[in-house]
Amino acid sequence: MSVWSVVLLGLSLSPSQAPARDAGVRFDPPDTQYTSGDDQEIEAEVRQKLPYAARFRGTLPPAVDLTARMPLPGNQGKLRSCTAWAAAYAARSYYTASLDGRDVSQPQNVVSPNYVYHLARGPECTGTNFVRITNVLKAGAPSLADYPYSDQCVPPPQIAPNAAGFRVRGYNRIDPHEIEGIKGQLAQSNPVLISFADSPAFHRHRGEAVFNDPAFDPGQDGWHSMTIVGYDDRRRAFRLMNSWGQGWGDGGYAWLGYDIVPQRVREAGVLDVAKSSSETAAQPVAPTPPQSGLAQNPSGQINPGSGSAFEHLNRGIDFRSKRDHDNAILEFNAAISLDPRLARAFNYRGLSWLSKGNADRALADFNEAIQLDPKDPSAYFNRGNLQAAKPDPDAAIADYDQAIRMNPRFAAAYSGRAGAWRRKGDLDRAIADMDEAARIEPKNADFYNNRGNALLDKKDYDRAFDDYTQATNINPSFPAPYNNRGLVWANRKDYDRAVAEYTAALRLNPNYALALRNRAAAERGQNKLDLAIADNAEAIRIEPKNAENYFQRAFTLRQQGNPDAALADLAEALRLNPKHAFAYYLRATIWRVNKEFDRAIEDYTRCLQNEPAYVGALTGRGLAHEAKGELAPARQDYRAALALPEKYETGKWAHQTAGARLALLEPGTPGAKPPISPPSESKAPGATAPGSAAPVSPAAPPPSPAGASSRLALVIGNGAYRSVAQLPNPPNDARAIAQSLRDIGFTVIEAIDVDRVKMEATTIDFLRRASTARVALLFYAGHGVQIDGRNYLIPIDATEVRKESAGFELIDVDRILAGLDDEARANVVILDACRDNPLEARTASRSGARGGGLAGYSSVGSGMLIAFATAPGKTALDGSGAHSPFTEAMLKHLGSPNIEINEMLTRVRVDVVAATERKQIPWVNSSLLGDLYLNDRRR
Repeated sequence: MSVWSVVLLGLSLSPSQAPARDAGVRFDPPDTQYTSGDDQEIEAEVRQKLPYAARFRGTLPPAVDLTARMPLPGNQGKLRSCTAWAAAYAARSYYTASLDGRDVSQPQNVVSPNYVYHLARGPECTGTNFVRITNVLKAGAPSLADYPYSDQCVPPPQIAPNAAGFRVRGYNRIDPHEIEGIKGQLAQSNPVLISFADSPAFHRHRGEAVFNDPAFDPGQDGWHSMTIVGYDDRRRAFRLMNSWGQGWGDGGYAWLGYDIVPQRVREAGVLDVAKSSSETAAQPVAPTPPQSGLAQNPSGQINPGSGSAFEHLNRGIDFRSKRDHDNAILEFNAAISLDPRLARAFNYRGLSWLSKGNADRALADFNEAIQLDPKDPSAYFNRGNLQAAKPDPDAAIADYDQAIRMNPRFAAAYSGRAGAWRRKGDLDRAIADMDEAARIEPKNADFYNNRGNALLDKKDYDRAFDDYTQATNINPSFPAPYNNRGLVWANRKDYDRAVAEYTAALRLNPNYALALRNRAAAERGQNKLDLAIADNAEAIRIEPKNAENYFQRAFTLRQQGNPDAALADLAEALRLNPKHAFAYYLRATIWRVNKEFDRAIEDYTRCLQNEPAYVGALTGRGLAHEAKGELAPARQDYRAALALPEKYETGKWAHQTAGARLALLEPGTPGAKPPISPPSESKAPGATAPGSAAPVSPAAPPPSPAGASSRLALVIGNGAYRSVAQLPNPPNDARAIAQSLRDIGFTVIEAIDVDRVKMEATTIDFLRRASTARVALLFYAGHGVQIDGRNYLIPIDATEVRKESAGFELIDVDRILAGLDDEARANVVILDACRDNPLEARTASRSGARGGGLAGYSSVGSGMLIAFATAPGKTALDGSGAHSPFTEAMLKHLGSPNIEINEMLTRVRVDVVAATERKQIPWVNSSLLGDLYLNDRRR
């Protein structure tokens, strides 16, 4: 499972009007020398412990301007106090205006930079840094009225009795190389503090032109602290507020180009201020923050007279940032009542409705926002995200198209549209859109993560892994790409590395339920089912209303062999999400295992109603119909399955099984591959020798479910080969194994020394009858061979082993496996057939045949176990006694009661290794679901 980041947020947060420049102020002379003072870099060990500011994960407006709530630009003079001016005077005073509505043109509402600087500075009035300034502000500071500014170096002040106001909670870092990260903080109404590389050219800067000079010499020019108070994408520049007076720049402000910020900014961050009424300077003790709007007014209304429409808008945005959507909606309502044409209020209210799960009201508000301001790309973007979540990818793409037409550099819109293309299965377009998003914002970790998701869908695992790694390099604290790297390893069946990646994601976010689900899936691959269930349970604790968590635990419980608990979890998953197609599919499969075929058919049908392209449900329903003896609907479902693409994890199985079953019911059907070549009626003899299997007409129907055996075995022993020396033991082995299986309750089809026609007919009979069994077992003793990695069993009348003639001379094991591949029962295949190729001398080198044993299987179908008498590529011994060493050991343990099959085969392996002096080591590959006891008459 994979992760796609789509988030919805809003627009700019304040009206675009800057305070007027003081009348009569003129530009300073160009050669004016100013003082910097940010000459104390934050210590490395302190920096590592600083938290990062929360990322802005939504639409960024084309411009933000916070200057309306900034105090007028001041002048630090010759004192190296720029850091205090940026953090205390500018940024902290801004919050007094934005949160409390105070007039920051009045000195009593502005923080004293002098007081803060002298408490934070080093000896002899040297510079300081943002962390030291923050540590002073944590205790509070007096106002400028109580502690006026002087650029003289004076001793540090005593702690002022009226210094309890203007407090902060801390300082949060921003990556200065992430332009969008800085813009995101401004969009959340947070001024950004920067440490900037000073230069003579910057001292000379005047007017409204964008400063884009990358040249600087930090060793000579030093560092200077300032406050970023806005940005404008049309200018591709940030708006700076400086502390060199209004004669510098543009009335104390300046535009700083985006392109030089990563080169000339070494530190960036924001103050962490309580998002409530700030502590005022006049009070010695911080007042209790006022209650939220709902508590203030039980009627659920906010008095529009308590501020302007923009003030209500900003308060609503602040409530949204705290996830208090009820109060946010009340503030947006008040803003709309004051200004019914304030499109941003509708846009933000739509976001809050969406966060509350009311998509209809959200859509209505987004529609109104677009009608009021049809040129605002963010409203289209937000509506597109809503459409994508429905999901309605076509409507989403139309809205993202509009947003991109209005703002071709709207990177998040490209990312959103990529998600919609991905939903439609158009991965090439999705990747192209993510390429563009990453080109526009090359430092945005989300975009690399999302492009990696599309590449993962394409099974381009190397490029996906590279993108996830790039995302972690950009933002090491971003858990999603670690989770997704785990998916890459899981797809490669490297479950140990997958678990390590999921664990890394969970270290960053212990409540990351998706990573818990994925880790549980990897632990299932490791067969650590208890750990998987524990992770499933933790995911449920974190997200008790997420149907996927119950579905995944049901999957684990079923693999553990606890179908009743799995059914309970599936019932809860479907209660929470009645459209969960995969939950219907899994429950239908459990019903089919339990032989409750009507229930299975009903749930497969519900699965297909919710996901018509789920080919596995068609094959599963066909198997249920076939087990009931309803052959016409079974054939119809198999044909429909073959007509669909191999989608989802069950797709390949569904195609192979549908083809195999359809060939059994309907030989010669186009697209259906029979499990073995269907026998010719004309070649079937009228009578068979004692002990041989009678051929079965391929058109014969399967036995009725009422008369079907729940434990069915096919036992074949071939030794009387006509073209090569005979093997004495395989017939003995087969007869003895057949009798042992009958003794423990199996219905046995026994075939001794059969030619190709009889072997085909017997196998087809077995596969048909297996559709109603709970356990299907195939035992073969005789010669076997691999050709180009495929395994074949050799009938007694075979004359040569060639690649070109294999389909006519031999029996293909892989097609038998396809006919058995149904997790609704336990399927066991045991091959004592790894003897040397007896026809090798007759086989030309170009045939593709190889001696030296059978080919191994790296994986087997769910619900299947394959056992070889010896390791892949090795040869097995026929033995000098009555039975082969492998069969001798099998006979010893096969009838043992109260022994699970894997344990039984382990005992067989031990005996064979000892009997052959380690010349033969049996090999097993199992994907059985739960424990299987061949002797179910346990004591």
